[in-house]
Amino acid sequence: MQNSNFVRSAGLWCIVGGAIAATGAIAGTIPSSVPVTNLSYPYTPAVYPITEVIWSVSHLLMFIGTLGLFRSGVVGESRLGRVGLWIALVGMALIVPSELGFAFFPTATMDSMPVMILSTAIGLATMVASLGFILAGIATLREHRWQGWQRFTPLLCGLFAFVVLIPVLVIRPELLVWPIAGWSACFIPLGLALYRQHSASSARMATVGG
Repeated sequence: MQNSNFVRSAGLWCIVGGAIAATGAIAGTIPSSVPVTNLSYPYTPAVYPITEVIWSVSHLLMFIGTLGLFRSGVVGESRLGRVGLWIALVGMALIVPSELGFAFFPTATMDSMPVMILSTAIGLATMVASLGFILAGIATLREHRWQGWQRFTPLLCGLFAFVVLIPVLVIRPELLVWPIAGWSACFIPLGLALYRQHSASSARMATVGG
């Protein structure tokens, strides 16, 4: 029961984190007097560190959601699934300090060395996490412990990056905020699936107990 409660809470935090991160990415399209070449765009250097802390927290919540997926048992005893979840956890964990690092360079330009290093780090971390989600997603489909749309949610978190995020980065990088928002939004149904697993388990226990 304690583990089930953690999975439920992790699902809720995952929903919140995904929603905040997606909103933050879309907010990057707001017109502003700040030069678009500035890292802080569209925020002023004074406001930018605050926003980065918020986005870092949102990614931390998404990491908690990934931890909830790990503890949910949805991949069963599959080696592929467990390896995938470990990879996903490492990737999601690395995103948090990478995102937070931007807060220390509010006056930097997009082509500055610190920004390029952090951008590369967060990009690689995202790819690592997405690869992990793909492996875990395949295992989830094989195990059949989730039914309906829920069983596709881990795979969605992985495939979206490789099918949408990377192609847009290569072809139309100026539109990157939209696939970033989309990838973050993928964690909303994942969190909902985790929450529903707990609710379904509680309903079964109540039926058996009755």
